[in-house]
Amino acid sequence: VIRAHSKGVVCFELMQITSRKLCATCSHERDAYVWNLETGDLLKRLTGHRALLRQVTYDAASEVLVTVAVDGEMRTWEMHGYALVQVIRSPGPLECIWSAIFNPTQECLVTANRRLQIWQHPRKTATAEVLSASLLAPKGHRDPLVAALYSHQFFLLVSGDESGRICVWDIKAGRQNFSFEHGSRLTTMTLDDSGRKLI
Repeated sequence: VIRAHSKGVVCFELMQITSRKLCATCSHERDAYVWNLETGDLLKRLTGHRALLRQVTYDAASEVLVTVAVDGEMRTWEMHGYALVQVIRSPGPLECIWSAIFNPTQECLVTANRRLQIWQHPRKTATAEVLSASLLAPKGHRDPLVAALYSHQFFLLVSGDESGRICVWDIKAGRQNFSFEHGSRLTTMTLDDSGRKLI
């Protein structure tokens, strides 16, 4: 059993860095933790956020961890030396980042608030497809998003907001395929291991 958080863990992310199996966790606290899964040792406490954390997500290609706080601040961390790379603060409450996920196919980060936004890695050349989808349908959601999930099976992005509205997006075309109402409010959602079922 690994213990360090004083409150319940709200998000974790498995990471393979060189030959090490690591895990990043966050709870309703301001710090994220990086663990060695084989030994259970705490490797690093990532500090600096001014608000409670909501999410951690990891990009295997660049070996960068992203932490997202409830105030909409997003921080990126390089996982070889655990160094802080970048801090992104929203200019206002409507632009607060609520969720983030890496799209390994297009090698970009997708963030969500009331709309989806694509962040291209500065060392990568943005394709026409990525550029055309850099701001996906700002009118797709009326309420803050709780999650944005990428399906490797269907090459689609699924977003869900607090009101229960779920939208399915064609990332390459930058358009919404369809949307539906869940029937009740959402606090979180995920895809099963096959990437075919929404839970």
